[in-house]
Amino acid sequence: MRFSPSRFSPSLLVIALFLTPVSSAQAVAPDLQTAINALADAPAGTTFTLPSGTHRLPHAGLRIHGLRDVTIEGNGAVRLLATDPQGTGVSVQDCRNVTFRGFTLDFDPLPFTQATITHVNPERRSIDFALHDGYPDLREPASQTAVLRARIHLFHATEHRWKPGAPDYAAASVIRTGSRTGRASFSTADGMRWFSPGDRIAIATLSGNAIRISQNCSGLLWEDITIQASPFVAIALRSNEDSGTWRRIKILPGPPPPGATQPRLLSSNADGFNSAYVRRGPVIEDCEFAYLGDDSINLHGAMLPVAQWLTEDVSSTAQAPAQFLSILAARNNRVDLLSRPGDTIRFLRSPDYRIVATRRISSVTRIEMDAAQWVPFALKLWGPSSARPKPETISVFQITLEPADKTDAAGNTPDANLAETSGLFVDFPALAAPGYVIRNNYFHDHRARSLRIMASNGLISGNRIERIKQVGISIGPEYAFWREAGWVSDVVIENNILRDIAEGANAWSPAAYTLGAISTMARMDLPKQGKPPGPYYPGNRNITIRGNLIENCPLDAIHIVATDTDTLKIEDNKISNTATLDPAEKQRAGREHGMSVGTGIKIVP
Repeated sequence: MRFSPSRFSPSLLVIALFLTPVSSAQAVAPDLQTAINALADAPAGTTFTLPSGTHRLPHAGLRIHGLRDVTIEGNGAVRLLATDPQGTGVSVQDCRNVTFRGFTLDFDPLPFTQATITHVNPERRSIDFALHDGYPDLREPASQTAVLRARIHLFHATEHRWKPGAPDYAAASVIRTGSRTGRASFSTADGMRWFSPGDRIAIATLSGNAIRISQNCSGLLWEDITIQASPFVAIALRSNEDSGTWRRIKILPGPPPPGATQPRLLSSNADGFNSAYVRRGPVIEDCEFAYLGDDSINLHGAMLPVAQWLTEDVSSTAQAPAQFLSILAARNNRVDLLSRPGDTIRFLRSPDYRIVATRRISSVTRIEMDAAQWVPFALKLWGPSSARPKPETISVFQITLEPADKTDAAGNTPDANLAETSGLFVDFPALAAPGYVIRNNYFHDHRARSLRIMASNGLISGNRIERIKQVGISIGPEYAFWREAGWVSDVVIENNILRDIAEGANAWSPAAYTLGAISTMARMDLPKQGKPPGPYYPGNRNITIRGNLIENCPLDAIHIVATDTDTLKIEDNKISNTATLDPAEKQRAGREHGMSVGTGIKIVP
């Protein structure tokens, strides 16, 4: 059935609300929202064909909420322009079995700007620059206190690629020095030697998404869609039943804006695809992601602290159900909505996050309360990696475990009284996007990793990964700093091509914790006295790495830590021109984490 609401007109008046000029051929599309809303009452099997042409979205973006069993079709002839460069373009909530196909999503104004360096002052740790014609003016304030804000991306002067060898840059400040000129200053001199007059830079802050999917969506199919810009993660999924199926998706820089003579340097300001707090991972096939400000794909789950026990005896022989309180710094990550009775919960003990017990969940409930008392605790855990937690941003959860006899019958690990164990955290394997397929994609030219995977039961096969500033594929948890779970098991990495990996200095710095083009890892807490952590707990299991081609990487081709070697398989990989750092750099790389680069394949038992 075709559905074409009569109220939608693609020839509405153009309203110029932003500094960037608007073409008279572009229509402001408030009635597109009306048409989408009407789909909530459409019968199953309905196809709504978007009117061809370019449509400017309302400032709040396009909201697609509560749809069931319908298709939104663009036929490759639709371009949607989001108009808030710090907002979200398309928001999808509470949708089931919806197909999205055949449209392009861009931002106008762009969510970043770019420039050419005109002067470098190493003593003042600053660079001067002139903005490229057609690109946005500097927004004030351009500097932020949160980590990774006001990021400066250093590109080659003439080639469309990050400057090889250069580290990452987060500016201490970015100020205007004229109508179209500015100055970026840095807190340290690290990396200043890489700046040269004539180099190009992109300046990006992080807020908003091209597409955001949340509130228990399931069964979504996305095909033949192009994303040309995003203020933060291009495709962000939180608190959903599953991560959907994605085929032939392109995240690539769009065309130069009107008046520009330089091509766009960035597509997404951060990750291409980031899915967390979901019960099933994505299927991602035949896609191309390039010129991203962070990773291609990030899959992870929930990691929460044991903040307060509500029962005294929480041993495996306790008669009463154990209960405890936990917190998260972000209110939109709804562990309570996605958890199911009987789900496994793992108790982890810092600093190495070894599994000290596994239990089954009876219930997870979000408690509505004044969270002011938890702010110091939240700051201690998440302060370095995010905006400062506030009472209104903190979620408090009450978690009830199944009785001990039921837990034992399920075959979980016996344990001592957990209430007597300090430094406990928990993670939820069922909410870490398990069961994913990442196959036959092309990922290239990223600031960070290509694949950053903290999810189990996955297949990574037939992908081409090229010109990545950090490592190509990392498997394992970020329990420290980002607090992203978790231990990974049952993953096959096969028949991938990785070339020109770890091109940025951060990849071989003392703070690096992944030292191979393909790495297994665990990010642990670093002791305050500055010594590297002790032996790694082998929490990653059943990892297979076979049939991959790995070329041109200064790090190891394959570097294994925090992984059970009895269940590890490394077979039939072809390796050339890897581990090319000089001996001193090999020992310096990863030093803060007690690591070093080997001779091509290194396995740390």
